[in-house]
Amino acid sequence: MNIAAHEDRPGLRERKKRATWAALHRAALTLVDSRGLDQVTVDDIAAAADVSPRTFFNYFRTKEDALTGVDPHYVDELVTTLRDRPESESPVAACRAVLLWDCERVLRGEDLWEKRVRVATRHRDLFQSAWATSAHLEIELTRALAHRMGLDPKRSPLPGILAGTTIVVRRSAVRTWVLGGFTQGYRDVLDSTLAQLVHLAALDPATTGSSPQSPPSTPSTPRTPSTSSTPGPPPPA
Repeated sequence: MNIAAHEDRPGLRERKKRATWAALHRAALTLVDSRGLDQVTVDDIAAAADVSPRTFFNYFRTKEDALTGVDPHYVDELVTTLRDRPESESPVAACRAVLLWDCERVLRGEDLWEKRVRVATRHRDLFQSAWATSAHLEIELTRALAHRMGLDPKRSPLPGILAGTTIVVRRSAVRTWVLGGFTQGYRDVLDSTLAQLVHLAALDPATTGSSPQSPPSTPSTPRTPSTSSTPGPPPPA
């Protein structure tokens, strides 16, 4: 038995709270996607999640908050994942491992992404809180990377550059996946995005005198998109 893994696992009460949060978020997205924002109430969302309206307000202030679904544990869990990587691992390799961990999280909610895109396209102003979470994540990743690299983030830009790059890679992969109509697997898109970043970083025409080579192509696993129109940009998550 892995004692450390067992101790890190949330307790039963916490797991129930997270399940309720997820059920309310799913209900809000599903109802607003099918009916429209103005035709959905807090009571509707609570009923669909099989909880009381009072319970709803233990998790969200408004139906709009439930709709955007910024996981309150996301930043802490991602930063903890980075801090728990082996000390022998390079900062870049550790960030790649974090992105792969996040990939599993994205895929656990894969069925919600098409709903999220449709709702975000109709109500773009609702997802500003997700951008605030992205900014908070960048700050916390910078701190964790600075500690790992033994650098002062106030004096060295490197931790911030790597933290920002990690977030942009993730955002770019999600955006490519979504705007492509979900015709490729997200893991394939993420791997391709990372490969193209490595390719770009390796280019130095000024010193090599060579012309840039074509970047690695994105692997494709065609399937019929389930949306009839081009989806708008997804909210950052």
